[in-house]
Amino acid sequence: MGAKRKVDEKLYAKIKKELKSPKDDKKVMKKYKLGQTVVRAVRNSWCYDDYLSRTKHKRAKNELSTQERAQLAWIGFVAIGAILLLLGFVMIVRWILSLFGI
Repeated sequence: MGAKRKVDEKLYAKIKKELKSPKDDKKVMKKYKLGQTVVRAVRNSWCYDDYLSRTKHKRAKNELSTQERAQLAWIGFVAIGAILLLLGFVMIVRWILSLFGI
């Protein structure tokens, strides 16, 4: 986990008091050894719960588990296979119809 997990409710309160404007970001980053994204998220949030919901939402939206990736790969493989089988069937039917002159 990244630095977002290091910010608990007490640390959030301390950081929030020190962040009055974007100019304070660098000072807070050095003092608490946090990244710019974390400090910005703390500054832009209204409360600790808002901070957590914002950071969890972004992370959950972008990350897939290994099982989900494998499942998506299999679905893609099966879909491509089904399309190829359908195309093969159509080609065979057209060939048979052309033999009878239809």
